[in-house]
Amino acid sequence: LIDFFQNSTQTAIRAEAAKSLGNLASRSGDPRTIPPLVQYVSSVLPTLNTPADFNYPLLTEVVWAIGKLRWEQSLPPIRELQTKVWLIFDNSKPMADLREAVSWTYKQLDLDGHLS
Repeated sequence: LIDFFQNSTQTAIRAEAAKSLGNLASRSGDPRTIPPLVQYVSSVLPTLNTPADFNYPLLTEVVWAIGKLRWEQSLPPIRELQTKVWLIFDNSKPMADLREAVSWTYKQLDLDGHLS
């Protein structure tokens, strides 16, 4: 799955691989599936400046998958992505879906920030 995610040239296959990696992490509790997803987010963050820069189907699935298992190193890039998706003006459905995924994932990862 990691090979499909990292090496496929087809967005749909990469998105499905990301989704499957998240499900595998959730069911097994094995964090080895998360670092390639976080690495992807970290690598695209510097390029996300306008709505045209986003690969919405892939990034949305990656973000949902990252939220399936809490891994401390996931939080900084998700926090940065959360800031970016709200600073870029885009009212499209794909951006709304990405914002929902980022918000949910951030809440899953930042449990300490949500405890009273």
